[in-house]
Amino acid sequence: MNLAPLEPARVAALRRALDQLTGGRAGVMSRRPIERDTAQKLAALGYIGAAESGVARTPDSGWRDPKDMIGVFNQIRRANAAVKQRRPAEGERIARGALARDPDNAFATIGLANAEMEQGRYRDAIATYRRYAELVPLSADAHHRIAVCFSRLGDVDRAVAEEDAALAIDPRDAEAHELRGGLLAGRGRLDEAVRELRTAIEIEPVNALFRIGLARALITAGRLDEAEAEVRRALELHPASADAHAASAAVAAGRNRFAAAAAEYEQALRLRPDYDDVRFDFARTLERLGRREEAAAEYRRLASNAATPPEIRNAARQRLR
Repeated sequence: MNLAPLEPARVAALRRALDQLTGGRAGVMSRRPIERDTAQKLAALGYIGAAESGVARTPDSGWRDPKDMIGVFNQIRRANAAVKQRRPAEGERIARGALARDPDNAFATIGLANAEMEQGRYRDAIATYRRYAELVPLSADAHHRIAVCFSRLGDVDRAVAEEDAALAIDPRDAEAHELRGGLLAGRGRLDEAVRELRTAIEIEPVNALFRIGLARALITAGRLDEAEAEVRRALELHPASADAHAASAAVAAGRNRFAAAAAEYEQALRLRPDYDDVRFDFARTLERLGRREEAAAEYRRLASNAATPPEIRNAARQRLR
C-alpha cells in the first residue's frame, strides 16, 4: 500500500530536503551546502552518508523508500509525545521499537536519549546522544544535551567542554550560552558568566528564564541594580513565573529588605508549592524578620517531605535543632 497520499506534509518536506541535496535531479549531488535542519531530516532517513560523502547514489544502492518509513515516523511521534507528557518509560519503549526497525534513525535515537535523560539515567543518555552526534555531526543540540547530562551529574568541566563543542558548531545556540553561563557562575567566574548570559539574551530577548539566570549571576556579583532590571523585564514577560518572583526576592534580600523578600518568596510558593529551595530561603528570611514559629513550620514541612531533595531536607533539620 502506498501511504504517501496519506502523509502529504511529510512527503513534501522530504522532497524539499532531497531537492536541496540533489539540486532537483535524480542521482546528482548538489554543490550547495546543506542546511543543518535539512541534514538532520536526511539523517533520520538514512541519507546523511550521501550528503556527507558527495557520492551520487542510485535507488538500488541502499536508500530507504520514504513511504516505507512512515510507520517508523509514527512511532517516533508517539515516543516524543510520551516524553513531553511525562511518560518517559513509555517513550523509551516506543523509541527502541523504532530503532529495532531502523537502527540508524537519528530522530528515534535522540528520542531515546531524551527519554533516558528524563528518567535520570544520564550516563545512558550521554551514550545515546553521542550516537546521535555520530549520525548528525552538525548537531549543536546533541552536545548541548550531553552538557545538560554532565551538569546534572555534577561534572562541570565536561559540561562546559560539551557546550564549547556546541558553540563551535552553532555560535548562536542560545541554550548553550545560557547553560555555559550558569556553569561558569557556579565556578565563580562571574564576568565570563555574565557575558555568556547576555549573549543568550541577545539571541532570545523575550526568554524570561534567560533573564532570570542573568539576574542570579548579577546578584552573586553584587550588581543588584542590573539584577533588578533583569528581574523586572522577566516579570513583564512572564508575570506568573515562580522563578522570577524568587529572583525578585533574592534582590530584595540582597538589599536587606526582608519584608519585601518574604512577600516575593510567598508569591513564588503560591505559584509553585513544591519549590523546595525557595521554601528554605523563605524560612531563612522569616527567621531574619523574627517570625520564628512560621520559619520552624516551613522547616518542618521540608524536613518531613520525602519528595524534598536530601540536601535541603537535611539542612532544614539542622535549622530545627
